[in-house]
Amino acid sequence: MFPVFLVNATLRRMHLMNRQKISTLLCLAACLLFLRTTAEAGRRGCGGCAQQASAGQAAAGCCEQAAAQYVEKTVYVPTWVTETRTVTVTQYAQEERTKTVTVNKVVRENEERTRELTVNVPETRTRTVEYTVNVPSTNTKTVEYTVNVPETRTRTEEFTVCVPVTNEVEQSYNVSVPVWSEVEQSYTVNVPSTEERTGTRKVRHTSTETVNRTVTKDQGHWETQMVEVPCSAAGSSSRSRRGRRGAGSNCGGGCQSACGGGSACGGGSGCGTTTVCKKAWVSNIVTEEVPVTVTKCELVDEEYTYNVTVCKPETRTRTVKVCNMTTEARTRTVNVTTYEKQTKSRDINYTVCVPETRTREVTYTTCTPETRTREVNYTVCVPQTSTQTYTVSVCRTVAEEKEVTYSVCVPTQVEKEIQVRVCKQEARTIQVPVSTGGACGNGGCGAAASCGGSSDSCGGCSRSRRSRGGCGGCGGC
Repeated sequence: MFPVFLVNATLRRMHLMNRQKISTLLCLAACLLFLRTTAEAGRRGCGGCAQQASAGQAAAGCCEQAAAQYVEKTVYVPTWVTETRTVTVTQYAQEERTKTVTVNKVVRENEERTRELTVNVPETRTRTVEYTVNVPSTNTKTVEYTVNVPETRTRTEEFTVCVPVTNEVEQSYNVSVPVWSEVEQSYTVNVPSTEERTGTRKVRHTSTETVNRTVTKDQGHWETQMVEVPCSAAGSSSRSRRGRRGAGSNCGGGCQSACGGGSACGGGSGCGTTTVCKKAWVSNIVTEEVPVTVTKCELVDEEYTYNVTVCKPETRTRTVKVCNMTTEARTRTVNVTTYEKQTKSRDINYTVCVPETRTREVTYTTCTPETRTREVNYTVCVPQTSTQTYTVSVCRTVAEEKEVTYSVCVPTQVEKEIQVRVCKQEARTIQVPVSTGGACGNGGCGAAASCGGSSDSCGGCSRSRRSRGGCGGCGGC
């Protein structure tokens, strides 16, 4: 039987393909779903006998389990393959072209112009001016002046001086004299000795032990289960995957009776229930005991012998030299200097300035003002108007044509081989179960007395099936 989840996975992987291929694959999936539903309906036959018996109806010999047979059918499965295809692509090539453009060029020209200028022309003139000068004259006169004449004089002055006097004095002093003596001295030294002692220490011993542990394992497996769901739920999920295309039946045309006698779902609008494949994990919890090797560590007291170095004090005697300082009195003669004051006299020369009046002839100059005249030249600016010709530069814009080269991208159609993933339909042969005999009454679907009194139902159920608690319908559709 073709699994439904494989079709769903294939549709999810192909969402990037074009619409035409997706529509073809959706039609293929609908055909596969119709074949699976028809096969299930034929395999299950009439499933309402047990429910009629439990409801207390007279159903003696109502249903016989039809023997299931399998026939081979060919289905097409989408398969992805890689093909080499030749496609036409557009490539762009750089091409240089020439065009004529108009360029504005600035041309500089010289132009002569005339202007009037007013120029100040200097002119020299003469005038008579009067001026005053001081005329110097020399005169002589006698003047008195005072000068200081130095004069040396002498005077007697007394002064006091300290005269040093040296005397010999006898002086006593003390000195420390060292005296060496030998003395016996006791001292203590630590003599090392080795002793052997016994102690106790913790030693770790490792032992291996095998124990049994209880282990729980899940030895289940995956299996595909057929689950009966309402057709509306299956149709809504199918519509959501198809993007709500088309306006067909919610069951996708898979709600036909296995007996060939019309609808077995009950009403005219709904389809009842359908069976889908579901992958479920079947759990199998197994508890078993497993031998495990465990390593244990134990602390054991152990006696050991170790050596200890012990320092024992020992008193010894030695002779040492000791220096003792003795104070000794001695005398010595030293020179002592004393100072005596004596009065003495001396002559001192000094200089004094004596004022003296003197006379001298002094020449001096006096200035007498005198008025004189002279000719002075001066310059004045006389304005004069003149015409001047000058040259100016004028810029004019001249249009000229110029050829320029530019690049353009020219498209070119080129055939190219590419690798494309293509979904192709692969033919496969599957086994489909079919029903070989009637499941009700006399081998047909018209036994109304034994199956609820309706000739249009299979298994004794009328078309107006209101709940799943009644007859089983036809194939449980």
